[in-house]
Amino acid sequence: MELRHLRYFLAVAATQNFTRAADRLHVSQPSLSVQIRNLEDELGTRLFDRLGRTVQLTQAGELFHEHAERAMREMDIGICLLPISHKELTTVPLFDERLVLVAPTRSRLTQSRLRMQDLAGLPLILMPADYCLRKMVEAECTEARIKTQVVLEMTSPEGILQAVAEGAGLTILPELYVRLRLTGSGLRIIELYDPIPHHSVGLAYAAHRHQNRAAKEFGILCQTTMDELLTRPKQRRAPRHLATSRAR
Repeated sequence: MELRHLRYFLAVAATQNFTRAADRLHVSQPSLSVQIRNLEDELGTRLFDRLGRTVQLTQAGELFHEHAERAMREMDIGICLLPISHKELTTVPLFDERLVLVAPTRSRLTQSRLRMQDLAGLPLILMPADYCLRKMVEAECTEARIKTQVVLEMTSPEGILQAVAEGAGLTILPELYVRLRLTGSGLRIIELYDPIPHHSVGLAYAAHRHQNRAAKEFGILCQTTMDELLTRPKQRRAPRHLATSRAR
């Protein structure tokens, strides 16, 4: 379960209508319906009764609503893109992450690296324009003085990867996210450079709130986990670099 699932659930509960909730959240109505269905599947119960164009909370939905509202009220820590400037937030850097081009293994692009300028004209599958990751990709492309050719927009990274694997286009996503999902996916990574697109990720705390032990432990867990995850891809790539060095 992710924070967005709580936001989506609360929006539907407040508006009692999927279309109005989707407009409020700036997502497509079909995507919102899928996310709510996924949430219900995860919880193992139905949260809404569909009554024509309106929806009402089920008994289980009313119970979950109380917990969801409490969770949103008590949130004293989060993971975000840096930098952010807000007087009520304190941030701590976690890691710097690169963005990479993702292509199907059968793609006509055979190179392992690609200049940012060479993205021009390639069919891309990206998140909608109001999503943070999409804005970041567009900013990197603007810096490289290229205009993206977006052929499809999707709100789910998993759905985007599936569409790429099926040959609908290419995408640009965080390297770590993709590398952890490469095995058996029918996908491969093409590194981008000149310039290398990247972003910083960190923890954000509410500056006016006391950080309890759970929040502090979560921060430590995030840092140690990211250290481990960032080390693993480098270890997997090491043999290839060694082989190249020996061949030379």
